[in-house]
Amino acid sequence: GPIYRNKMIEYMSKSDILADQFNSGSFTRTGMEALVFGIPLLVNLDISLHESLHDGYPPVINAKDDEIYTKLKNLLNSKEKLFEIGEKAKKWALNEYNMNKIIEKYITIYEKIGKK
Repeated sequence: GPIYRNKMIEYMSKSDILADQFNSGSFTRTGMEALVFGIPLLVNLDISLHESLHDGYPPVINAKDDEIYTKLKNLLNSKEKLFEIGEKAKKWALNEYNMNKIIEKYITIYEKIGKK
């Protein structure tokens, strides 16, 4: 069943990596929180979608279903690489998900819709 927010935060604080979505091309709120906390995110990301929404795409461990095992195995003994990915993810998330930037993007989207 569902996990309460406090418990999820406790689990995330003890995690080296978080696996999120593999069928949507994006990540969930939990995935976004992982990025903000600097926890590397394993996800199947639609890079072109995120590049169209942001200044580049988030630094994640991008994997399709058949790549998950190999990617995890390659990172198993690489705390330094995970730390590097986590630091880049945190920097990206704090830059891309600030309220002013989000509001500006919505205004641009609505202006485009209004011109159609």
